[in-house]
Amino acid sequence: MRIKVMLRRGRLQLSVAVFTILFGVAACDAKTSIPKMSETKPKILPPGSEVGLTLAGYNYTNKYIDDFSVNSISGGNLFVSDSVNGGGGSTCCVGYITGVKDWKIPIRFHIGSCTYDTQTDSTGKIFSRTHNFYKEMIVRVDPNIAERPYYFEVHIYPDNRIEAIVTENSSPAKLLLNKEREDKTPYKQCPDDKRPEK
Repeated sequence: MRIKVMLRRGRLQLSVAVFTILFGVAACDAKTSIPKMSETKPKILPPGSEVGLTLAGYNYTNKYIDDFSVNSISGGNLFVSDSVNGGGGSTCCVGYITGVKDWKIPIRFHIGSCTYDTQTDSTGKIFSRTHNFYKEMIVRVDPNIAERPYYFEVHIYPDNRIEAIVTENSSPAKLLLNKEREDKTPYKQCPDDKRPEK
């Protein structure tokens, strides 16, 4: 009697295990299938709605940008772009009021650095420090704002011109450049080996 019960229990456990595996595979397939575009689009909101846009940067210059920000919201660092990658990731969030068309916003980004030596302790040991220089400007956002705004893109060009665009989907790089253009020259010494005032 005990053997029959054990056999039935064993079959039941095997059946449950097989069902779980088959159901799990089916569920995995359902989860990994590509969603329809209509399911992934942000909602269309009425004018005057507040939206937090994902901030993304593109660096078409030939130098690493240590930091950039939009309206004091940090976008992190930007490596030089290439034919595949714009140079940076994405961060949260730039505030936007839907329906606004003539939108101007401050954008600030790192344009270079210099180093200077400083004595910081009683032993007389000399340490080298880095001072960063920034460029800041008020940028007019492209008025062709996506109907379903999701990304706030900052495109920084070789002449330090900035283009700001609000898009629904992440854009590919606008300039397909070779990564080998990157200037890796070490930072120069600051004038008079002192920390600059600005």
